Amino acid sequence: MGDNKATAPRVLLNRSAPPDYIPPPLLSDRQVTLCPKVRAKGFGLGFVNFTGGLVECPGGDYDLYDFVQQSEQIADKEFDLVVVWTSSFDYSNPFNTKKFGCPTVLLAGDTHHWEFPINHLLAYWATEGFDYVATAYNRQHLHWFAAAGVENLAWMSLISMRCFSSRSCPEVIAADLLDLRRLELYVEESFADPYVLVQQRGVPERVHELTGEPASWPGFDVAVCAVRNLQRLGQPLKANFAFVLEDNHQLVFANAEKITETFLIDLIQKDSSAPSAWLRGYEGVEYKETVANLSRLYKPTASLLPEVKVVVDVGAIVGVASACFRTFHAEAVIHCFEVDPLALHLLQQSALILGNCRLHPVSLAGQNSYKTRRLWPEDTQAKWGVEQVLTFREAKAALQELGLERIDVLGVAICGQEVEVLTSLEPWLKDIKVIYVEFYSEQDCKQIDRMLDPSRSLWQGEVIASQRGSLCYLNRAYLPDEE
Repeated sequence: MGDNKATAPRVLLNRSAPPDYIPPPLLSDRQVTLCPKVRAKGFGLGFVNFTGGLVECPGGDYDLYDFVQQSEQIADKEFDLVVVWTSSFDYSNPFNTKKFGCPTVLLAGDTHHWEFPINHLLAYWATEGFDYVATAYNRQHLHWFAAAGVENLAWMSLISMRCFSSRSCPEVIAADLLDLRRLELYVEESFADPYVLVQQRGVPERVHELTGEPASWPGFDVAVCAVRNLQRLGQPLKANFAFVLEDNHQLVFANAEKITETFLIDLIQKDSSAPSAWLRGYEGVEYKETVANLSRLYKPTASLLPEVKVVVDVGAIVGVASACFRTFHAEAVIHCFEVDPLALHLLQQSALILGNCRLHPVSLAGQNSYKTRRLWPEDTQAKWGVEQVLTFREAKAALQELGLERIDVLGVAICGQEVEVLTSLEPWLKDIKVIYVEFYSEQDCKQIDRMLDPSRSLWQGEVIASQRGSLCYLNRAYLPDEE
């Protein structure tokens, strides 16, 4: 551990928020954190105890480089990274950040309130010439920075979230969540608001008390709860994402961590047939091989098809197949069906890049149903915990509700339910120009072939040991003439 600390980068962070309200993020074990003197002691809010380890700095505009050189508290004046977290109403806007000779980051704070919040941050970025700009808040406002010429942008949600031993921890999290627009907050009847934070946000109508038995409660997008409270409920809480805390408020489970680990996948490959697109992905997935396989499968038929207007991608995950479809069918509208909350979150971001995509947060199946997936704890015998509820729609009815009179291209990859979906879509099959379908057993492979053979030809495919593969069935009307 000592070796890791010794080799950790030296980070200088200027953060003006009171440390007992929003603690500064810990970016390195060798970090120096500056806070204006008027705020360094905190405001007496008592949410967290994090006033130690801060170096008091001047408020307002001041020369950051000169201050560090003159400070007796900062022995080592060399840094690998300089980070300034500020907004239009902060007391501290240091200048001369580039003189340290290392990369600099502007962490953009509140972009909604006070006077000209975005103009202020844009002017500050341009004046200091920050190498990177990131925000933990409204990611949709990053487009202003992109339009101004910022090339290195990032959304770093929850960067300031840290768990501390405090009776008020749930209230603090709840109050901060209310900064998110369009968010509805549900709390138990016993929920306390000792510092009137909810009222200070001016949105009390967005806070709702949960009454009655937990079985009657709605499913939540995000649940923040303690282990003891889950045990007290005695039955699973339904949520897409969960943050579970121990009695000491240490985080013991969070299934949203991969969201903060996302990165842009560059699918542009020179001198190849790979799609020209950027996607959101996360660690642990081999995208390069997946894209290469899909490109080999999709490209040969793309040139054989006349005008393609509608593509349906069932089991879209993060959008790799949709990226291929967009490359080969630039004008088509793509309907993406994905039920996994994490994949759907990343797919939403990918869809913005691909353009003309319609996202549907369900999976298609042979009949309407709901399936539960246990998130925590892993013990299947536990009658309490957190679980996801996944929605499956009967494929024919779902597409009819969308008013789709025709499908040009269909892709189905849903881990074993392909036969059910194709059976449900039987009225559409004869008119679809090309169908890409995965199979996960030899029996399914044979059944899919029997279902599709009358109206189309097995054009090509990739098979892995007869138990798994991807097949491409081309409508016989579009088969090339034999020479």
